[in-house]
Amino acid sequence: MPITKDDVLKTLNDPALGRISFSLGQIKVNAEEFRKVADCIYAGDITVTSGNDALAYYSSHLNELITQRGNPPLDYTDRAQLLHECTHAIVDINQWSVLRLHDEVAGYLTQMTYSLIADFSPLVPPVLPPGVGSPLGRLVWTVKEVVLRYGFIKRRASEPPSVPRTSPEWWRSFTPIQITLVSGTTRSGPKQTLAFPASTWRWRGKERSLPASRTRRSPSQTIRQEEPL
Repeated sequence: MPITKDDVLKTLNDPALGRISFSLGQIKVNAEEFRKVADCIYAGDITVTSGNDALAYYSSHLNELITQRGNPPLDYTDRAQLLHECTHAIVDINQWSVLRLHDEVAGYLTQMTYSLIADFSPLVPPVLPPGVGSPLGRLVWTVKEVVLRYGFIKRRASEPPSVPRTSPEWWRSFTPIQITLVSGTTRSGPKQTLAFPASTWRWRGKERSLPASRTRRSPSQTIRQEEPL
């Protein structure tokens, strides 16, 4: 049985989304924004199509979310992937003028935050040595480090103000990093360097050319293209 519209709506109504709240430039990701996506799906403004590929995809030209292949009930990794694409729908619905790279990074941050809410695990290794791991693996490590370090996961009302995730020694082992969200430059910190080609983005394991636009409107209205793409 394929992943359907009902599965997407169940994901968008997950109470765990109340623990996600962050912004990246103009992009705001929180439970209220996900409710807007659900409302658009209910109203038929966004259609959901069951897909046959390993990856889900949101088309802002067609206002269509194509699910990945899979069988319900969905595990948290399947739901996290759908929420990644729903983050692109949030940008489209709000007509925010953002860089495509920011749009994609927001999707990854959503995907990782939800995954950690569903199944928390510490960052391993706590410091990433230069040259270790694939480009995708280093990207995932960096996104996870950002989510953990900057507290993307909102605590439950029943939790104390500070919930220790690991020992203080683990947190002290971090080396601060800085991410530059500009295509074709490096994301660097004192002990790591992440570089990506200017004309492509390694997206969930596949190297793809960036699409012309993620919007059904003119590219200049919603998505700006970075130079020198």
